[in-house]
Amino acid sequence: YFFFLMTLISGSIISISSTSWFGAWIGLELNLMSFIPLIAFKMNPLFSEAALKYFLIQALGSVLFISSSFLLMSFYSFSLLSIFLALLLKLGGAPFHFWFPQVMEGLKWPQIFLLSTIQKLAPLTLISYLMNSEILIKITIFSAILSALIGSLGGLNLTLLRKIIAFSSINHLSWMLMAISVSDSSWLFYFFIYSLIVLSITSVFHKLQTFSLSMLIQSDQNSTLHAT
Repeated sequence: YFFFLMTLISGSIISISSTSWFGAWIGLELNLMSFIPLIAFKMNPLFSEAALKYFLIQALGSVLFISSSFLLMSFYSFSLLSIFLALLLKLGGAPFHFWFPQVMEGLKWPQIFLLSTIQKLAPLTLISYLMNSEILIKITIFSAILSALIGSLGGLNLTLLRKIIAFSSINHLSWMLMAISVSDSSWLFYFFIYSLIVLSITSVFHKLQTFSLSMLIQSDQNSTLHAT
């Protein structure tokens, strides 16, 4: 488990510090191949389904990313747009958010923390490198607005905590995308604060082994009874 966690972090660092799109792709692939075993660490149909869905989406994003990077010299503007869309798909940002709640529903709380935070770091950083294009800035703002709407409305009337966290993550992604379109570094501060909040929430839920609002209320009532 620790080995895969270290290689996952290493993959993100390689992507962020790379001087070429191919190097960034290598880092993203290392990150992907490290996260899959973390999801399916225990053989469980729910975890295996989540791992398969995650792999297929990330593989699709990776194919689009690497093929677009090879075409940069011939079709520069189109290739940059394709790279941006590939990264948005990997992030689970609107309008490519459809897979994110489904995968989150099949994860345990430590993996939910990783998917909501560390797994977003490399794609967000690579998107920030693309913000010298006026068209991509406008598309980023559009995606941010759409993510905010979907994240806010999608989380209504839900009782499963993992899905609530998923839509909350989509909503917070909108603010990070908006910050990237405005400033080079302000999104990092937001990302750091968001990561701390998610860490505290997932740690509590993991300790209580709580996955729904009813379970959360029940555990609160039990703790109150024990206290009295």
